[in-house]
Amino acid sequence: MSVVPSSPPRLVLLDFGVATFEQTSSEHMAGTIPYLAPEVVSLKRGQSQRPYNKLVDIWGYGLSFYQLFCRRSCWWNEISPSVLRKVMTDISAKEQSAAVSLVKLMLQWEPRDRVSAATALASPALQAVESGLRGLQREGSGVKRLRED
Repeated sequence: MSVVPSSPPRLVLLDFGVATFEQTSSEHMAGTIPYLAPEVVSLKRGQSQRPYNKLVDIWGYGLSFYQLFCRRSCWWNEISPSVLRKVMTDISAKEQSAAVSLVKLMLQWEPRDRVSAATALASPALQAVESGLRGLQREGSGVKRLRED
């Protein structure tokens, strides 16, 4: 995770350790195990030969947002249906909001059921963040809220 020096400040999540220009991949030997999407875990365990796509990144972002909202680390070694049920219980305990709904869509077990990046970026939750950041201006080591006219 990195904060890009700009006005307004931008938070950028990056992980180029296993990036590819290909539309799908079956390269599964790298990655932080607790953040691996179910389809990658299946490949690692030899339970599937089906290549995965960019929706594994949506899964990883969903887990990052889970950590932010629930203030919990990824306490599991490897994702499983029972672990996902506990994660969803934690998320559901939060006040219902566009952000909570988005995280739930990001953490769908089946890739076909996960929200796309374009839809996530257009969601009310991320639009609210973008709107709030437009009102911030970086001043030295502090951040000041600007008046929006």
